[in-house]
Amino acid sequence: MISVFFNWIYIIVTAGTAGCAVLYPFYRLTGFKFRRLDSYFYAGLVVVTVYAQIFSLFAGVGLWANLGMLLACLALNFFLGKKLWKMLYDTWSCEKTEKNEKNGKRGAVCAILAACLFVLFLYGTSVGFMMYDSNLYHAQSIRWIEEYGVVRGLGNLHSRLAYNSASFALTALYSMKFLLGQSLHTVAGLMAFAACLDGLRFLRLFGRGELLLSDFARVGELYYVTIIFREMMSPASDYFTMLLIFYIIIRWLDLLERKEESTVPYSLLCVMAVFAITVKVSAGIILLLVLKPAWMLIREKRGKEIFVYLGLGLLTAVPFFARNVIISGFLVYPYTEIDWFAVDWRMPVFMGQYDMLEIQSWARGITYLPAHDLPVTKWLPYWFKHELAGLERLWVLAAWTALLLQIGLILHILVKKKREQYGVILVLAALTACYGFWQFSAPMMRYGYAYPLLLPLLVYGMLACNMAGRWKKLVVPIGMMLVLIVCYRCERMSRDIVGIVKEHGMTAMQQDYDDFDAEEVQVGNVTVYVPEHGDQIGYDKFPSTPDATYVAPRGENIEDGFLYNYALIGQ
Repeated sequence: MISVFFNWIYIIVTAGTAGCAVLYPFYRLTGFKFRRLDSYFYAGLVVVTVYAQIFSLFAGVGLWANLGMLLACLALNFFLGKKLWKMLYDTWSCEKTEKNEKNGKRGAVCAILAACLFVLFLYGTSVGFMMYDSNLYHAQSIRWIEEYGVVRGLGNLHSRLAYNSASFALTALYSMKFLLGQSLHTVAGLMAFAACLDGLRFLRLFGRGELLLSDFARVGELYYVTIIFREMMSPASDYFTMLLIFYIIIRWLDLLERKEESTVPYSLLCVMAVFAITVKVSAGIILLLVLKPAWMLIREKRGKEIFVYLGLGLLTAVPFFARNVIISGFLVYPYTEIDWFAVDWRMPVFMGQYDMLEIQSWARGITYLPAHDLPVTKWLPYWFKHELAGLERLWVLAAWTALLLQIGLILHILVKKKREQYGVILVLAALTACYGFWQFSAPMMRYGYAYPLLLPLLVYGMLACNMAGRWKKLVVPIGMMLVLIVCYRCERMSRDIVGIVKEHGMTAMQQDYDDFDAEEVQVGNVTVYVPEHGDQIGYDKFPSTPDATYVAPRGENIEDGFLYNYALIGQ
């Protein structure tokens, strides 16, 4: 826990500084006041991740990358320190005004609760259960970034290493392997803690005596955090992605509810959506939200600002796509249809097609790949019955009914010309598109848990808000129903905590990746490890591959990369 504590402090300070620096120009030039302190944290995560990805194009992301980041943070504090602190003070003032904490006892209770949650999530990030894919390829991906940055044709060594994610670069930047001799993986846990604090804000509905749509989204956020608690120590890109989706949707609803007219926060959230795509490409449909700020900027003929936000989006995305091309030869693997680069290390097209089929089939519960083309009427009932747990079935059923119910709600908004709710229609459209893509492509719950949570919560939440707007007495009963949902999940999470304590106890250092038996195989001058049983390998046996048969060296050294040995096909 000690190692995680100091690592979290380091992340908060460096990412917070970077976030303040990138948001300061908008504060200074537009006069927009950011109302949430965690805005700087999330903005900073984007900045340091982009920095780590750019650095990885030239070298391993370790000591020198951290020294460069520290020097930049010191320089920012030296030249802009007072201005940044003033911006933070303005934000803190907005936070205090929003909380309306006239009662000092209430503020003390909130502080104690936050401290207790900090310790709880600190423990959960220190020990827990490692998810399967982290020992399969997440750990190996992070180690490659730590030691070499990026290597040409790395996907030919292990196809899953081509599932490039910006979250791996972020984890590598803060892993501190050069300092501790062990690669830490703590960022997802810190994000889960931030999401938990944000989710608890739904309890303010009892103080304000009014239901807001964001309250329902925050309940979904809390629900999701309790789901991932037992495995949040894993550096899984799915967890990063879903937490970002919750952050974007909730902040968007907050803006709509306070009738924000500035284009700044909407546009910056769209940049955050681009960042979510670099974490997991399947999140790309959330970019439908860009329609709102784009329309606002075009209508007001603010061409310079359009280019600023487009530039930020490109700066966020380009390093990710550059890494993709270097690792696999494709702009986005395993989407081999975008085949623009005639490089010698390009992975075989059939390998990408096979991986795509495997992802979709296993997500649908089809383990016999030749049956991958079963019609939806065949695989969907099987998936619903065999691949979902009890409560997951309830959420999916609620999402299906919400898809139909929202049609009536949207028509009601349009017919009654409730302009104040037009923004909610865009949010529902984006979530519907995200849910539809997830449901009919690769519907594993881990890949898109946010969608079957958010969609029904927002649709039924709209009904609840309308009812409570007419009959104020319904606010407390509906609020208690939301509390019961959270309490039920917290009770289940407490069982996970008991299981973690029994399994792992307490530790000063964060629990390391698991270790597995492997045999050594020579690939040119490079010794690689092949798992003796199954396909998991962990972190220490490096570099690894599930099968070295078709792997060929690209040069004399490991930095030269790897090729696919087509000469062996058919032999």
